[in-house]
Amino acid sequence: MSVVALGTYGTEPQNTVDNKYDNEQADDIVAPFLWACVGIRASGKSYTVSTYLRWSQTVKKGVRSRPLYDEVYIISPSYKSNRDYWSDVIPEENWVLPEMCCVEHVIEKCEEEARKWDDYQRELKAYHEIVRKMQSNTELSEDELMAAMAQGLLNAEDWLAKRVPPPPVWERHIENEEDRPAQMCLVIDDCLGQNALLNSTGLMRLACLNRHVAPFEEPWTSKRTGKTRSAIGLSLVYLTQTYRCQGPGPSRTLRENLTCASVWRNRQPKMLQSIVEELGSIVGQRRFALAYNEAVKEPHGCVTVEFKPNNPDLQFRRGLKEAIIVPETSADETKAVAATSASGVMR
Repeated sequence: MSVVALGTYGTEPQNTVDNKYDNEQADDIVAPFLWACVGIRASGKSYTVSTYLRWSQTVKKGVRSRPLYDEVYIISPSYKSNRDYWSDVIPEENWVLPEMCCVEHVIEKCEEEARKWDDYQRELKAYHEIVRKMQSNTELSEDELMAAMAQGLLNAEDWLAKRVPPPPVWERHIENEEDRPAQMCLVIDDCLGQNALLNSTGLMRLACLNRHVAPFEEPWTSKRTGKTRSAIGLSLVYLTQTYRCQGPGPSRTLRENLTCASVWRNRQPKMLQSIVEELGSIVGQRRFALAYNEAVKEPHGCVTVEFKPNNPDLQFRRGLKEAIIVPETSADETKAVAATSASGVMR
Protein backbone atom coordinates (compact mmCIF):
# COMPACT_ATOMS: atom_id res chain seq x y z
CA MET A 1 0.00 0.00 0.00
CA SER A 2 1.20 3.52 -0.75
CA VAL A 3 -0.08 7.03 -0.08
CA VAL A 4 0.51 9.74 -2.67
CA ALA A 5 0.03 13.45 -1.93
CA LEU A 6 -2.29 15.34 -4.29
CA GLY A 7 -1.85 18.95 -5.25
CA THR A 8 -5.45 19.86 -4.44
CA TYR A 9 -7.38 21.15 -1.45
CA GLY A 10 -4.28 22.87 -0.08
CA THR A 11 -5.89 26.12 1.07
CA GLU A 12 -6.53 26.06 4.82
CA PRO A 13 -8.43 28.55 7.03
CA GLN A 14 -6.33 31.51 8.14
CA ASN A 15 -7.52 31.16 11.72
CA THR A 16 -8.63 28.15 13.75
CA VAL A 17 -11.25 28.13 16.49
CA ASP A 18 -11.41 25.40 19.14
CA ASN A 19 -13.49 27.27 21.76
CA LYS A 20 -11.57 25.61 24.60
CA TYR A 21 -11.85 27.30 27.96
CA ASP A 22 -8.81 28.98 29.44
CA ASN A 23 -7.44 26.61 32.08
CA GLU A 24 -4.12 26.91 33.87
CA GLN A 25 -4.20 23.21 34.77
CA ALA A 26 -3.27 21.32 31.60
CA ASP A 27 -4.07 17.95 33.20
CA ASP A 28 -7.70 18.87 33.91
CA ILE A 29 -10.54 17.51 31.79
CA VAL A 30 -10.72 19.62 28.63
CA ALA A 31 -13.61 22.09 28.84
CA PRO A 32 -16.21 22.84 27.64
CA PHE A 33 -17.17 19.18 27.67
CA LEU A 34 -20.08 16.76 27.54
CA TRP A 35 -19.54 14.50 30.55
CA ALA A 36 -21.82 11.62 31.55
CA CYS A 37 -21.57 10.13 35.05
CA VAL A 38 -23.21 6.69 35.11
CA GLY A 39 -23.76 4.87 38.39
CA ILE A 40 -26.44 3.41 40.61
CA ARG A 41 -27.84 5.32 43.57
CA ALA A 42 -25.25 6.21 46.26
CA SER A 43 -22.36 5.16 44.02
CA GLY A 44 -20.57 8.50 44.40
CA LYS A 45 -21.64 10.55 41.36
CA SER A 46 -22.50 13.77 43.22
CA TYR A 47 -19.39 13.44 45.37
CA THR A 48 -17.15 13.08 42.31
CA VAL A 49 -18.68 15.96 40.34
CA SER A 50 -18.68 18.30 43.36
CA THR A 51 -15.01 17.39 43.90
CA TYR A 52 -14.30 18.33 40.28
CA LEU A 53 -16.09 21.66 40.68
CA ARG A 54 -14.38 22.41 43.99
CA TRP A 55 -10.99 21.86 42.35
CA SER A 56 -11.96 23.87 39.27
CA GLN A 57 -13.00 26.84 41.39
CA THR A 58 -9.95 26.71 43.71
CA VAL A 59 -7.90 29.92 43.56
CA LYS A 60 -4.50 29.17 45.02
CA LYS A 61 -0.93 30.11 44.20
CA GLY A 62 0.58 27.37 42.10
CA VAL A 63 -2.86 25.97 41.23
CA ARG A 64 -4.85 28.66 39.44
CA SER A 65 -5.15 32.43 39.69
CA ARG A 66 -8.88 32.53 38.93
CA PRO A 67 -11.81 30.08 38.96
CA LEU A 68 -12.21 27.99 35.82
CA TYR A 69 -15.94 28.77 35.71
CA ASP A 70 -17.57 32.16 36.16
CA GLU A 71 -21.02 30.61 36.63
CA VAL A 72 -22.12 27.07 37.49
CA TYR A 73 -25.81 26.10 37.23
CA ILE A 74 -27.62 22.96 38.34
CA ILE A 75 -30.91 21.45 37.17
CA SER A 76 -32.10 19.10 39.88
CA PRO A 77 -35.11 18.33 42.07
CA SER A 78 -32.77 17.42 44.95
CA TYR A 79 -30.41 20.40 45.27
CA LYS A 80 -31.47 21.18 48.85
CA SER A 81 -31.18 17.62 50.10
CA ASN A 82 -27.71 17.43 48.50
CA ARG A 83 -26.72 20.85 49.78
CA ASP A 84 -23.58 19.45 51.46
CA TYR A 85 -22.25 18.53 48.01
CA TRP A 86 -23.34 21.55 46.01
CA SER A 87 -23.80 24.68 48.13
CA ASP A 88 -20.14 25.76 48.21
CA VAL A 89 -19.69 25.38 44.43
CA ILE A 90 -23.17 26.19 43.08
CA PRO A 91 -25.06 29.10 44.71
CA GLU A 92 -28.74 28.55 45.36
CA GLU A 93 -29.69 31.32 42.92
CA ASN A 94 -28.19 29.13 40.16
CA TRP A 95 -30.43 26.19 41.05
CA VAL A 96 -33.09 25.45 38.41
CA LEU A 97 -35.93 22.97 38.89
CA PRO A 98 -36.45 20.37 36.13
CA GLU A 99 -39.44 22.14 34.59
CA MET A 100 -40.33 22.93 31.01
CA CYS A 101 -37.61 24.93 29.22
CA CYS A 102 -35.19 24.54 32.16
CA VAL A 103 -32.23 23.82 29.86
CA GLU A 104 -33.27 26.68 27.58
CA HIS A 105 -33.23 28.95 30.64
CA VAL A 106 -29.53 28.17 31.21
CA ILE A 107 -28.76 28.63 27.51
CA GLU A 108 -30.41 32.07 27.74
CA LYS A 109 -27.98 32.90 30.55
CA CYS A 110 -25.14 32.00 28.19
CA GLU A 111 -26.61 34.20 25.47
CA GLU A 112 -26.91 37.06 27.94
CA GLU A 113 -23.20 36.67 28.73
CA ALA A 114 -22.41 36.78 25.00
CA ARG A 115 -24.39 40.02 24.62
CA LYS A 116 -22.54 41.58 27.56
CA TRP A 117 -19.20 40.59 26.05
CA ASP A 118 -20.17 41.99 22.64
CA ASP A 119 -21.25 45.29 24.27
CA TYR A 120 -17.95 45.49 26.14
CA GLN A 121 -15.95 44.83 22.97
CA ARG A 122 -17.85 47.60 21.17
CA GLU A 123 -17.21 50.00 24.04
CA LEU A 124 -13.53 49.08 24.07
CA LYS A 125 -13.25 49.65 20.32
CA ALA A 126 -14.97 53.04 20.62
CA TYR A 127 -12.73 53.96 23.56
CA HIS A 128 -9.53 53.20 21.64
CA GLU A 129 -10.79 55.32 18.74
CA ILE A 130 -11.43 58.24 21.12
CA VAL A 131 -7.95 57.91 22.62
CA ARG A 132 -6.39 57.75 19.15
CA LYS A 133 -8.11 60.96 18.09
CA MET A 134 -7.27 62.77 21.32
CA GLN A 135 -3.62 61.80 21.09
CA SER A 136 -3.44 62.90 17.45
CA ASN A 137 -5.33 66.17 18.20
CA THR A 138 -8.14 65.11 15.89
CA GLU A 139 -11.49 66.67 16.71
CA LEU A 140 -14.45 64.43 17.44
CA SER A 141 -17.60 65.19 15.52
CA GLU A 142 -20.61 66.31 17.52
CA ASP A 143 -22.28 62.93 17.00
CA GLU A 144 -19.13 61.07 18.13
CA LEU A 145 -18.83 63.28 21.20
CA MET A 146 -22.47 62.79 22.17
CA ALA A 147 -22.24 59.01 21.63
CA ALA A 148 -19.06 58.76 23.74
CA MET A 149 -20.68 60.70 26.58
CA ALA A 150 -23.87 58.63 26.36
CA GLN A 151 -21.78 55.46 26.70
CA GLY A 152 -19.92 56.87 29.69
CA LEU A 153 -16.62 56.71 27.82
CA LEU A 154 -15.95 60.43 28.02
CA ASN A 155 -17.11 63.38 30.10
CA ALA A 156 -17.02 67.08 29.30
CA GLU A 157 -14.18 67.81 31.75
CA ASP A 158 -11.87 65.21 30.22
CA TRP A 159 -12.68 66.43 26.72
CA LEU A 160 -12.12 70.11 27.47
CA ALA A 161 -8.90 69.35 29.35
CA LYS A 162 -7.75 67.00 26.57
CA ARG A 163 -7.31 64.38 29.28
CA VAL A 164 -7.38 60.72 28.28
CA PRO A 165 -10.32 59.07 30.11
CA PRO A 166 -10.01 55.71 31.90
CA PRO A 167 -10.96 52.67 29.81
CA PRO A 168 -14.26 50.80 30.24
CA VAL A 169 -14.14 48.05 32.85
CA TRP A 170 -15.33 44.51 32.14
CA GLU A 171 -17.89 43.52 34.77
CA ARG A 172 -16.01 40.27 35.45
CA HIS A 173 -12.63 41.99 35.64
CA ILE A 174 -10.08 40.40 37.98
CA GLU A 175 -7.06 42.47 38.93
CA ASN A 176 -3.86 41.46 37.13
CA GLU A 177 -5.78 39.00 34.93
CA GLU A 178 -6.68 39.24 31.25
CA ASP A 179 -10.35 40.04 30.65
CA ARG A 180 -12.10 37.12 29.03
CA PRO A 181 -15.65 36.03 28.13
CA ALA A 182 -17.50 34.04 30.77
CA GLN A 183 -16.86 30.31 31.13
CA MET A 184 -19.91 28.35 32.27
CA CYS A 185 -20.97 24.91 33.47
CA LEU A 186 -24.30 23.11 33.87
CA VAL A 187 -24.90 20.07 36.08
CA ILE A 188 -28.01 17.91 35.52
CA ASP A 189 -28.64 15.65 38.51
CA ASP A 190 -31.42 13.28 39.62
CA CYS A 191 -33.48 14.02 36.51
CA LEU A 192 -34.07 10.47 35.31
CA GLY A 193 -37.78 10.21 34.56
CA GLN A 194 -38.31 13.97 34.47
CA ASN A 195 -40.63 14.77 31.56
CA ALA A 196 -39.17 18.27 31.25
CA LEU A 197 -36.05 16.72 29.72
CA LEU A 198 -37.90 14.36 27.40
CA ASN A 199 -37.32 15.66 23.86
CA SER A 200 -35.88 18.87 25.32
CA THR A 201 -34.76 21.02 22.41
CA GLY A 202 -32.28 22.75 24.71
CA LEU A 203 -30.65 19.48 25.75
CA MET A 204 -30.53 18.32 22.14
CA ARG A 205 -28.89 21.62 21.22
CA LEU A 206 -26.24 21.15 23.90
CA ALA A 207 -25.64 17.55 22.82
CA CYS A 208 -24.77 18.74 19.32
CA LEU A 209 -23.41 22.25 19.86
CA ASN A 210 -22.33 22.79 23.46
CA ARG A 211 -19.01 24.40 22.38
CA HIS A 212 -20.86 26.81 20.07
CA VAL A 213 -23.71 27.97 22.30
CA ALA A 214 -24.12 31.77 22.47
CA PRO A 215 -21.81 32.95 19.64
CA PHE A 216 -20.03 36.31 19.67
CA GLU A 217 -20.39 38.95 16.98
CA GLU A 218 -16.64 38.64 16.43
CA PRO A 219 -14.20 35.92 17.58
CA TRP A 220 -11.97 36.78 20.54
CA THR A 221 -8.33 35.72 20.81
CA SER A 222 -6.54 35.60 24.15
CA LYS A 223 -3.33 37.61 24.22
CA ARG A 224 -2.02 35.28 26.92
CA THR A 225 -2.63 31.93 25.22
CA GLY A 226 -3.21 32.85 21.58
CA LYS A 227 -6.33 30.65 21.54
CA THR A 228 -9.53 31.84 19.88
CA ARG A 229 -13.11 31.53 21.09
CA SER A 230 -16.13 32.34 18.96
CA ALA A 231 -18.83 31.58 21.56
CA ILE A 232 -19.50 31.36 25.27
CA GLY A 233 -20.01 27.59 25.13
CA LEU A 234 -21.16 25.45 28.06
CA SER A 235 -19.73 22.47 29.93
CA LEU A 236 -22.46 19.90 30.64
CA VAL A 237 -22.28 17.21 33.35
CA TYR A 238 -25.13 14.68 33.17
CA LEU A 239 -25.49 12.42 36.24
CA THR A 240 -27.63 9.36 35.59
CA GLN A 241 -28.38 5.98 37.13
CA THR A 242 -28.72 4.27 33.76
CA TYR A 243 -26.82 4.57 30.50
CA ARG A 244 -29.72 3.63 28.25
CA CYS A 245 -33.41 3.75 29.04
CA GLN A 246 -36.84 4.21 27.50
CA GLY A 247 -38.03 7.77 28.09
CA PRO A 248 -36.18 10.64 29.79
CA GLY A 249 -32.50 9.79 30.11
CA PRO A 250 -29.26 10.25 28.20
CA SER A 251 -30.37 10.32 24.58
CA ARG A 252 -28.45 8.59 21.83
CA THR A 253 -27.41 11.99 20.46
CA LEU A 254 -25.95 12.97 23.82
CA ARG A 255 -24.19 9.63 24.28
CA GLU A 256 -22.65 9.74 20.81
CA ASN A 257 -21.28 13.25 21.36
CA LEU A 258 -19.77 12.70 24.82
CA THR A 259 -16.25 13.99 25.31
CA CYS A 260 -15.79 12.12 28.60
CA ALA A 261 -17.61 9.66 30.84
CA SER A 262 -17.32 8.27 34.36
CA VAL A 263 -18.68 4.77 34.97
CA TRP A 264 -19.16 3.13 38.37
CA ARG A 265 -19.51 -0.62 39.02
CA ASN A 266 -22.58 -1.91 37.21
CA ARG A 267 -24.05 -5.33 37.99
CA GLN A 268 -26.40 -5.43 35.01
CA PRO A 269 -24.54 -7.38 32.30
CA LYS A 270 -26.59 -6.01 29.39
CA MET A 271 -26.17 -2.39 30.44
CA LEU A 272 -22.46 -2.88 31.09
CA GLN A 273 -22.13 -4.49 27.67
CA SER A 274 -23.83 -1.46 26.09
CA ILE A 275 -21.39 0.86 27.85
CA VAL A 276 -18.41 -1.21 26.70
CA GLU A 277 -19.64 -1.26 23.11
CA GLU A 278 -20.35 2.47 22.87
CA LEU A 279 -17.44 3.91 24.85
CA GLY A 280 -15.04 1.17 23.83
CA SER A 281 -15.71 1.87 20.16
CA ILE A 282 -13.73 5.10 20.64
CA VAL A 283 -10.86 4.03 22.92
CA GLY A 284 -10.82 0.28 22.31
CA GLN A 285 -13.13 -2.14 24.10
CA ARG A 286 -10.35 -4.17 25.68
CA ARG A 287 -8.53 -1.06 26.92
CA PHE A 288 -11.75 0.26 28.41
CA ALA A 289 -12.44 -3.10 30.09
CA LEU A 290 -8.97 -3.17 31.65
CA ALA A 291 -9.31 0.38 32.96
CA TYR A 292 -12.82 -0.29 34.27
CA ASN A 293 -11.77 -3.43 36.14
CA GLU A 294 -8.87 -1.60 37.76
CA ALA A 295 -10.99 1.39 38.74
CA VAL A 296 -13.88 -0.49 40.36
CA LYS A 297 -11.64 -2.54 42.65
CA GLU A 298 -12.10 0.18 45.25
CA PRO A 299 -15.43 0.97 46.96
CA HIS A 300 -17.12 3.82 45.10
CA GLY A 301 -14.41 3.57 42.46
CA CYS A 302 -15.17 4.62 38.89
CA VAL A 303 -13.33 4.79 35.61
CA THR A 304 -13.24 8.21 33.97
CA VAL A 305 -12.42 8.13 30.27
CA GLU A 306 -11.65 11.27 28.27
CA PHE A 307 -11.69 10.74 24.54
CA LYS A 308 -9.35 13.57 23.53
CA PRO A 309 -7.31 14.56 26.61
CA ASN A 310 -4.53 17.12 26.52
CA ASN A 311 -2.22 14.39 27.81
CA PRO A 312 -2.66 10.93 26.21
CA ASP A 313 -1.58 9.31 29.49
CA LEU A 314 -4.73 10.72 31.10
CA GLN A 315 -7.22 9.00 28.82
CA PHE A 316 -8.24 6.79 31.74
CA ARG A 317 -8.44 7.76 35.41
CA ARG A 318 -9.56 6.10 38.59
CA GLY A 319 -12.05 8.70 39.75
CA LEU A 320 -10.35 11.99 38.96
CA LYS A 321 -7.10 11.91 40.91
CA GLU A 322 -5.26 8.85 39.55
CA ALA A 323 -4.20 8.00 36.02
CA ILE A 324 -4.65 4.44 34.74
CA ILE A 325 -2.04 3.80 32.07
CA VAL A 326 -3.45 1.29 29.59
CA PRO A 327 -1.19 0.45 26.63
CA GLU A 328 -2.52 0.57 23.09
CA THR A 329 -3.84 -2.79 21.93
CA SER A 330 -3.81 -4.54 18.60
CA ALA A 331 -6.73 -4.39 16.19
CA ASP A 332 -7.74 -7.97 17.06
CA GLU A 333 -7.81 -7.20 20.79
CA THR A 334 -9.79 -4.03 20.20
CA LYS A 335 -12.47 -5.99 18.35
CA ALA A 336 -12.86 -8.42 21.23
CA VAL A 337 -15.91 -7.74 23.37
CA ALA A 338 -15.16 -8.36 27.04
CA ALA A 339 -17.53 -10.75 28.77
CA THR A 340 -19.47 -9.50 31.77
CA SER A 341 -20.65 -11.09 34.97
CA ALA A 342 -23.15 -10.37 37.70
CA SER A 343 -20.30 -9.04 39.86
CA GLY A 344 -20.02 -6.01 37.60
CA VAL A 345 -16.47 -6.94 36.55
CA MET A 346 -15.46 -7.68 32.96
CA ARG A 347 -13.34 -10.67 32.10
